Parts: sequence; structure tokens; C-alpha cells
Amino acid sequence: MEAPAGAAPAAARVGQVTPAAAPLVALLAAGIGAPLLDRTLLEALLSRAGEYVIAYDKNASGVVLEESYQQSLRRGSTVRSRLIVSDFVLVSLADHAVDDSGAPESGLLGFRDVFRVDGEVVRDREARLERLFLRPSSEGLEQVREILDEGARYNLGAIVRNFNFPTVALVVLRPQVQRRFAFKDKGGKAVRGRVARRVEYEEKARPTLVRDPVRDEDQFSRGVFLLDLETGAVLQSEFRIQERRGSSSVAVEFRRDEELGLWLPFQMTETNETLATGFVPSGTTVRVAGGEVLTAVARYSNARRFGVTTEEKVIAPQEKPGPPR
Repeated sequence: MEAPAGAAPAAARVGQVTPAAAPLVALLAAGIGAPLLDRTLLEALLSRAGEYVIAYDKNASGVVLEESYQQSLRRGSTVRSRLIVSDFVLVSLADHAVDDSGAPESGLLGFRDVFRVDGEVVRDREARLERLFLRPSSEGLEQVREILDEGARYNLGAIVRNFNFPTVALVVLRPQVQRRFAFKDKGGKAVRGRVARRVEYEEKARPTLVRDPVRDEDQFSRGVFLLDLETGAVLQSEFRIQERRGSSSVAVEFRRDEELGLWLPFQMTETNETLATGFVPSGTTVRVAGGEVLTAVARYSNARRFGVTTEEKVIAPQEKPGPPR
């Protein structure tokens, strides 16, 4: 069933069986063999997922992961590769959830503090993480975009992108954003011992979450979530953009970190395809001579909290020593 979801009601805490979500409990007994959810049950699951994301934005903010980001770029017969190793900081910007144009932004963004590229130690923009984490400027989203663009300069490929971070799809589930999308239940699936539902989504409203700043064009997103039926937690996500010059996708697997009590990114798989010429009909893939294809896999480890003292001084994660030179 397709259900454009409205704003989800507030909940006292994630995991609480609210009246709207109570029917989902009965589905747990049916497991992955339960039939497709009707409109009421799908909206209940999305309501629970919205509550989960709001809490996740707060609870995951300040978590640092070590990211090992292997990129491979194919252009014709030429292949280039790059390994980027970073401290990857999750920061909640929920207070800036909507920009001046009315387009929603993610409450939880990822910022790369790169310390090694292809084995070479680099020192880059250390102060920017401190400024964002402790004192977001009055410019708000403009500052965010500038920092994301700076962090993206190590990326291979012609596509200029700053949404290649593992929490990018979570904005879709925020209660005030859900109404901009249509959702479809696609059945049950077992994921690491959890009963999950596969839920597809497609963006319908303008302005879109991702826009082409050069052509000032909307770029509609679509994708899929695997949502824990009991808690609404996001176990897997996929975020896709198709436009006339190519396509991009970011697929993420989350795993439970028992020490922090959070489902954190474990692996992100990214694909970007740039076409040489022409338009791309929606939902198709076309390769044109002269284009390029970028594939990348990021793996995350060593989760910890970004430390802040009572005097609001940042205790930055220890820089990893580089290889002998």
C-alpha cells in the first residue's frame, strides 16, 4: 500500500508502545511472513521510525567513527583509486532543519576530519569541527554547506557531491519531512536477528532535498529502508538520485554498538555515474562513451564520543600516527 505520511505524533520515548504503533506488536508474532502492511499499519511504523530518528539525532550527535573510505574511478579504460582515512564526526543540526526556501535539511550530518590520503598524513581544518560542534554560527546552513564542500574536495570524480555520508537518508524519516514522500511496504525481512520491514520511498514535493546549484534544478530522491518492526530503528538505508547528467546512490548497513547503545553505520557503499551527454529517462541506467563511474566503500570502526569539557573546550580524538616516511 502507498501512504504519503503526515507528521508523526510526539512520543515519550523510543520503543514505547503508543496507541498508533500498538497494532505492530501483533505483526511481530507473524515474523517476516506477515502480509504487506495496510495504510494504518504502515503509517504506524513510519510514526515509530520518525520518533526513532528524532531521538537518534540527539543521541548519536557527538559520536566519532574512524572511516576508511576506498574510492575507485573508471573513465574509459583508465582506473584511479584513492583511500581516504578520517575521523568522521556525527553532529546534530536539528535546530536548522528547514532553510529559507522551505527545503528540509538533515538534523544529523557527518563531517570528515581527514588525516590520511593514500598513506600520506594530512592536517586539515581541525578548527572547523570545534566551531560546528560547540558554536554553530548565525549563518547556519550556509556554514554547513561550505564545510561539507571543503570536506568533499578529496573525492574522486566529476560529480560535485557533499551528501556522501551514511546518515543522509535519515532525513526522509523525520516527522516534518515524511509528508513530502510517498512510502510503500515491500514485505518483511530478517536482519541480524531482527524482524524488519522493507519500505520504499519516493520524493514528491518541491524544493527537493538535493538540488543542482549550477542549473538551479530539483533532483528527486528515492530509495528504501529496512525498519525494525519493534522499535522503528533503521537497520539499512539506500538513498538514490537520478538526473539528466547521471545518477548517485548511497547504501548503508547499520549495526548495533552495545557500548554506546546505538545502531551506528558499519558500511557505506556509494556509486556515482556521470554521463557524457544527453538526458536520462527516470528509472533507467544509460552508459555513454566519455562518462565515468565511481564506486566507493566506506567502513566504520572505533566508535567513541567526541569529548567536551564543562568549559566548552573540545577534546579532539587522538590523531592516528602515519606510516614511516
